[in-house]
Amino acid sequence: MIRESGLFSRNLIILTISNILWMFSIVLAETYLSLYILRQGGTVATVGLIGSIAYLAGIPLYPVGGYISDYKGRVKLIGLMTYFYVSTSLIFAFAESWVTIAVGAFLQNSVLFYFPSLFAIQIESVPSNRRGIGFAMITAIPRACGIAAPFVAGYIVSLYGIVPGVKLLYGLTFIVGIFVASLRLFGLEETVTPAKHSVPISNLPLLVLESYKRFIGALKNMSKSLTSFTLVTILITFFAAAAEPYYILYFSTIIGLTHFEWGQLSFIASLISFTLAIPIGKLTDMYGGRKTTILSVIAAIPSFSFIFCDSFAKALLFITYFSIVNTFMISAFRVMVAGLIPSDKRGLVLSALGSRSISIRLRGANPLGGGVLTFVAGMISIPLGAYLYNINPTFPFLFLSSGLILCFLLIYKFIHDQN
Repeated sequence: MIRESGLFSRNLIILTISNILWMFSIVLAETYLSLYILRQGGTVATVGLIGSIAYLAGIPLYPVGGYISDYKGRVKLIGLMTYFYVSTSLIFAFAESWVTIAVGAFLQNSVLFYFPSLFAIQIESVPSNRRGIGFAMITAIPRACGIAAPFVAGYIVSLYGIVPGVKLLYGLTFIVGIFVASLRLFGLEETVTPAKHSVPISNLPLLVLESYKRFIGALKNMSKSLTSFTLVTILITFFAAAAEPYYILYFSTIIGLTHFEWGQLSFIASLISFTLAIPIGKLTDMYGGRKTTILSVIAAIPSFSFIFCDSFAKALLFITYFSIVNTFMISAFRVMVAGLIPSDKRGLVLSALGSRSISIRLRGANPLGGGVLTFVAGMISIPLGAYLYNINPTFPFLFLSSGLILCFLLIYKFIHDQN
């Protein structure tokens, strides 16, 4: 078991390297997933359905993952389930219809219950007074180091077309993902001591029963600030998931950007996040998670403004501004939640909240890193977004902005920093 006090621990280095590779490979494929679904016989409603299926798949086993994380250990769960997750990329690569994509989305997201363990080990690998910088290394920088991925994806899709191009991208995701899984399984050091009287994994019925019992107990005993944070997380997921899958559809079909131009904008967004991750992490450490969270949510409220874009230049201005805001949100929310969750219940609480960085994903909704409560919110919201988009393409984004106002009010009134 590792207990290192320095910033550059073994685990932090392994997590940073593996997350850089992971984010690059995931961004490669997901950038054009919505368009891939349409080319495989789907509709806008189908995009919403597949997103909803993905969220639904993750719900049942998350409490079990949280229990294993807190009482059995984190590393084996992370490594083995990463292998399974990346293997499902082959289903997307060989899909010939949107139905196959839906099956792949369900299987892929059914194993996301290992993500609470991944975020918990991230928290435990960073000193509490340097979480802004540490999380920037582990999450924000790797997220931005999908820096070349959108550009590469845009080039490949422009060269080969949507369907052949995305198939190739999912093949690359599989190759990179296998290496990431191996790095996590054999490189990470365990951060918890297994409980002596925990339920054995071989006794599956009792394991499930005990997991849900502990899960419910952890939710009941949350502090007021953590309860409020949970509500805000659910609401942001709900409002964001209604808009995220439809950004690329709006940019390409309404504004008229080419696939390559969208790839360029995604590349610029990643470059900005990469450049600002460490400075923003330092600011978060200086001023605290709550203050920076409030400012970032206020700044995100004008997220609907891109509907006034009618050219690549104006879209670039929007992307630049929003990438800065997103980088602040990622840093601020991670620092705040790390301080709110008790160390002995991290796995269980994160199985409810998820470990996904709170932000507005311009590349599309993805349940990766979600939790039971956020899965339910996203599952309901994505089809709602499709309904709103079909009524008027601007409605999902106006819906998101109105929701962010509500979230700001809740954070300001009910959530306070804790160590």
